[in-house]
Amino acid sequence: MKKNLSSLKRAHDIKKVVDEHYEAHRQDRNYRKVWLNHVLPLFGVSYGVCLEAISTDTDMLPQLMKERIAVERRKLHEEALRRRKRKG
Repeated sequence: MKKNLSSLKRAHDIKKVVDEHYEAHRQDRNYRKVWLNHVLPLFGVSYGVCLEAISTDTDMLPQLMKERIAVERRKLHEEALRRRKRKG
């Protein structure tokens, strides 16, 4: 499933919060309580979106971010070259 980079970043951040606070077999640390007390105030997402984020594979996020940065740098470089040609 293809996701936007911003959605992957949000899923990654939600996973970090859940990993920090979730404890199996504890009623006060289950997914719903973690969502209610920690995820909802920070991200303002529904419980369903939180569960979807937890199950999202974010392993490719660092590589996708590097690719995005490379594309943006290339665009900036090309724009700078165009501006130089106009002036010169």
